[in-house]
Amino acid sequence: MDSKLLLIALLFLTFNAFCQDDPAINKLNEQLKQHTEADTVRVKLLNELGFEYWVVDPSESEYYGQKALALADSLSYAQGVAYANDIIGVAHWTQGKYTTALDYLIDALTTYQNMGRAKSAANTMLNIGLIYYEQQDYELALQFFQEGLNKHEEQPQPEIISIANALGNIGSVYYDINEYDRADSSFRQALQLYEKEESPYGIALSYGNLGNLSVIIRNYSQALTYYQQSLELSREIGDLHGVAITLYQIGKMYRKQQKFIQAEEYLIQSIGVANQVNDQKQLQDIYFEMKELENIRGNHKQAISYFEQYVELKDSLFNKEKARQIAELQTVYETQQKEQEIALQNERILTLRQKARTDSLLRYGLILGLVVLGAIAYLIVSRQRLRIKKNKELYATQQALTHSELENAKLKEEELERELSFKSKELTSYTVNFIQKNELFEELKLGLKQLKKARPEEIGKQANSLNRLIDQHTNIDRDWEDFRRYFEEVHQHFFDKLKRDYPDLTQGELKLCALLKLKMNLKEAASILGISPESVKTARYRLRRKLDLDRDENLIDFIQRFDEPAAEVVS
Repeated sequence: MDSKLLLIALLFLTFNAFCQDDPAINKLNEQLKQHTEADTVRVKLLNELGFEYWVVDPSESEYYGQKALALADSLSYAQGVAYANDIIGVAHWTQGKYTTALDYLIDALTTYQNMGRAKSAANTMLNIGLIYYEQQDYELALQFFQEGLNKHEEQPQPEIISIANALGNIGSVYYDINEYDRADSSFRQALQLYEKEESPYGIALSYGNLGNLSVIIRNYSQALTYYQQSLELSREIGDLHGVAITLYQIGKMYRKQQKFIQAEEYLIQSIGVANQVNDQKQLQDIYFEMKELENIRGNHKQAISYFEQYVELKDSLFNKEKARQIAELQTVYETQQKEQEIALQNERILTLRQKARTDSLLRYGLILGLVVLGAIAYLIVSRQRLRIKKNKELYATQQALTHSELENAKLKEEELERELSFKSKELTSYTVNFIQKNELFEELKLGLKQLKKARPEEIGKQANSLNRLIDQHTNIDRDWEDFRRYFEEVHQHFFDKLKRDYPDLTQGELKLCALLKLKMNLKEAASILGISPESVKTARYRLRRKLDLDRDENLIDFIQRFDEPAAEVVS
């Protein structure tokens, strides 16, 4: 559903007027300048600034949330940590970074629950529901929205705004699963609560949602009235995020009415506002709608341009998220390595200290022997000291040699790990791009089928244009060779061993083996091989027969361990 869900459900009961020169923001900035001490008061000021900025500029909201999180963490200030995680998660959601947003929000929820802060936990549940909603996991979204609503209603003094937030979000889920009567009921209940609390943001949100429902039943005049009311309120409170969404909805509605000039006007305005607040998720929707508009108008070159911008933005968000995940994995690995090195060093220090104590006791014993035994003991002590000196020199020499060997081995190991990590990242990145490319062209081919339903005089021109685009980008054989090269760099001699042990395997079956090695599911394998998932199932069945596998032996497990070295037997 392309409605503007109410994402903010943190700890506040009212909303300020969100604009760049908002008095609340200016006041908080001034207080932050004056309060320089690194304490919990500064954490609260940073978090409040992060909250105030979440609509004006999500990147600024994330910035202040991160500063609050770092300071709160250093102070072991659990409430500040949870609140900062909530703010950062909401900021990432606004920017379309769903996986990262979910990580922060789950951390916030866990901390709130451990602290016994049921009201804050309920608000965070609503925010988590928004992430699942954006990912179209409506079952989980509805579960978190409903649980958050129940938790708020159970409070001795329920927060009306939070209850209204939950009702609006539940209405959005019902809208997307086509239960429009339930959606209308939820939206209107939310609107009544927002009006009771005099919340302009919530009222604007509810008008936008009711406008969407009116479009569904093709009551465009009523929809326009709702949208105009929502747009006016969003502008009054400086909610640029809401302004961008409402302009987009009006443009989309005009496109459905074939009022193309008005549609273009509102969509262009929406692009400007979305860029102003860096709302990349909304920009994706607008670019896709502009593509639809230009296609209908017959401006296919412009339609393709907008579609390319949509794909570029979508890929950019995807790649940024993957890069972050890889960086986090690398950080975890490096941290584990450092912890192991510290543990080993501590063990060596303990050993040396124990040896030092032993040597000290030995020296005292020898001194006592010197007093008792006199000259004879002196000779024994001299020889013992000489022996100790030689032992120390030999020990030092051995330690230096051992240290040098360990350093060399460590450097070689790190180089091999870096090379394997780099090749694995290349293979992962290429595989993902391979899948996305095929999915892109499948979508274009679907667009070609739809274009054939257009007017007869336009079919030929449109079909040729899209076919040329597909022909310019599709090169399955070359992609497969590139993929095979990257694959063999990570899994050396995999294909050679397969062809040696099973010479009857075809090229297609070798490709399938590679995809099974990468643990591809049916859909992903079908996308790369250019066939249907059912055909992949058939190909896997034939492959099992050629590999002569027993009925209870798993094909994927067999491929996974095929080229792995056999474990050595220790006697």
